[in-house]
Amino acid sequence: LRVLRLLAAGHDPDLATLKREGMSRELILAIVDVRGSIRALNNEKRRAETVLSEIGDGIITVDGAGKVVVFNRAAESMLGEKASRVVGQDLESADLHPELARLASDCLDGRGARAAEIRLPGVPERVIGIRATRFPEFGRGDTALLLLRDLSEARRHEKMQKEFVSNVSHELRTPITAVRVTAEALLAGAKNDEELVDRFLSNIVAESDRLSALIDDLMEIAKRESGITRTEKTQVRVLDAMERAYMTVRPQAEKSGIAVELQAPPDLTAYADETQLVQLFRNLLDNAVKYSLEGGKVSMTGVRTESGIEIAAQDTGIGIPHGEVDRIFERFYRVDKARSRRIGGTGLGLAIVKDIVDAHGGRIAVDTQLGRGSTFTVSLPSGDREQ
Repeated sequence: LRVLRLLAAGHDPDLATLKREGMSRELILAIVDVRGSIRALNNEKRRAETVLSEIGDGIITVDGAGKVVVFNRAAESMLGEKASRVVGQDLESADLHPELARLASDCLDGRGARAAEIRLPGVPERVIGIRATRFPEFGRGDTALLLLRDLSEARRHEKMQKEFVSNVSHELRTPITAVRVTAEALLAGAKNDEELVDRFLSNIVAESDRLSALIDDLMEIAKRESGITRTEKTQVRVLDAMERAYMTVRPQAEKSGIAVELQAPPDLTAYADETQLVQLFRNLLDNAVKYSLEGGKVSMTGVRTESGIEIAAQDTGIGIPHGEVDRIFERFYRVDKARSRRIGGTGLGLAIVKDIVDAHGGRIAVDTQLGRGSTFTVSLPSGDREQ
């Protein structure tokens, strides 16, 4: 009896103690076997508790009386509550979310598995997917199991995809409509007026160029998202990449009377994908030129830093309202929509810049003053030639 009381109290008597109690060999072996089973059960219990605690999905169990039995760490994080406050309470009065109590009640009433989504207030809003099911628990009757999964990122991605498709449709329709209206005007008789014909044909060419640029940027976005675009890094001479990028931007800069200055030490190199680096510089210069006023100035400089290189693209343009700085890297977002459409921007250039910077493990920062201009600073890490 003393040995049994020791075992029940959680003590683990050794063989010498068992022998001193005058037990038979068979009984000692039985006790050793029981002791081993208890140890195994305790180990399994600890493993199960660790899994429940560390698993990414939220887990809540509710007994037949509606009281919370298990409330793991992921559930704490998702619902912003502590297990110490919730466990042992009635789920309905725990003030978590009414949908949780309803799903648990439906399961315990034998209505089968249930699923739902709840939205929790905050910035950004959190979306939690819930699946509830009933299972019998030995000695406790039926229990409701609620599995919680954070769907916030997935729902935000779906929303962005819908907005992307909507924006693409709108952006494609605009130049196509302009070309069609111009062609219809020519067919309706404007072709007899040479001055109008020249103006309309110039408009068709401009809208066609805009459509071509938009398709190119969309193709680039699609390739990057699908993983087709690979980042193959080599040592690239920065000044050469700047000059190659400027060749594409030069006609627009000269047309608007904008002076463009490129500065970098002749021996400055970046460990980067050469094609992507040129594209990054081109988009930064293109953005600076388009949003600068006529007669303005744009400069791009490159310097070496302790951790790599730093490229700064500075303009004397219209600047960015501080409330919108965080949004300028979103696809199709434009600070000045009317100006951007007039000069032919696609609204995808800075999104591509951000993607290229991220692919190179770099950072991009923006310093801006409304009405005085902006500076985009890209920091890229150094790399070993042998990598």
